[in-house]
Order: sequence, then C-alpha cells, then structure tokens
Amino acid sequence: MSDPDVHFQTTADKDGHYSFREVPDGEYSLEARATGLVAVRYSPIRVKFPLPVQKDFVLDIAPGHEGGIQIQADVVGALAQSGRTLAHAKVCLSQESRESCAETNGIGQYYLSVPPGIYVVAISIDGNTLWKGRLELPRAGEYRDKLQLNQQTPK
Repeated sequence: MSDPDVHFQTTADKDGHYSFREVPDGEYSLEARATGLVAVRYSPIRVKFPLPVQKDFVLDIAPGHEGGIQIQADVVGALAQSGRTLAHAKVCLSQESRESCAETNGIGQYYLSVPPGIYVVAISIDGNTLWKGRLELPRAGEYRDKLQLNQQTPK
C-alpha cells in the first residue's frame, strides 16, 4: 500500500459482493477473510481514477479445525524483498526432527499449518538462504505476516 497507515474496510453482502468508494489513486493490498476460511491477499492492486478495479476471491475452508476448534498454528502471509514480491521462495519451519515447508506462490503468499511450538525458520530461493530466524507459536491460531525479510528475528 502506498501509505501503510491508510486502511479501508468493507463487508460483503449475502451474495459475496463488496465495493469500496472514494479510494485515492495508489497501490494497495487487498485482503478477504472470514472465520474458518483461509484468508486471501492480493498485492499490489493499483487504483487510478476513473478506471474500475475488480477482484474476485475464493476462500477455501481452513485446515486444522476439528469440531470447530483450531488445533494447529497457521502461519500465513506474503513475502517481499526491496518492495518486490518474492515468488517461488521456499519457506521452512523446523523443530527437532520435524520440518514443514511451503513454496510461495506467484505473488509471494505462503501458508503452513503446524503444531504450536518454537521453530527455526529458513527462507531460501534456489537453495540460497535469504533469511534464517526463530519463530514462537505458543498456541493454536493464525499467525499472519510474522515472517519479514527486512528484520533480524520474526515479530
């Protein structure tokens, strides 16, 4: 987003339609979320009046739910480096003899579902490590945008 302190929020109607009015020109991130579903985020979305912007979302059922209780820690977000999305990066969470990895999609999004605990995080591209750190996931739930390449340790 051009200004990270500017946020717009809306709610979809019963048919899933949504709209924003009077959004200034600029680049934005657009996120759709609903309880029990995996959130989707698109970035960048460019707004330039008077051109319309239309984006459709499909929200999948979130894994890690049993009887409505989330038992996993879901680590989800989007990676960028120097303002550019980091597509096809490998994101791994390691704990003792267990490792869970995912590859970011074309717009840098990643999603991993693991048991709560303390993990070593490694982010790499083509076998070259870009960042390594530690991530604490003390309880089940969603941990959004906890991995950032421009920081010393995960937030």
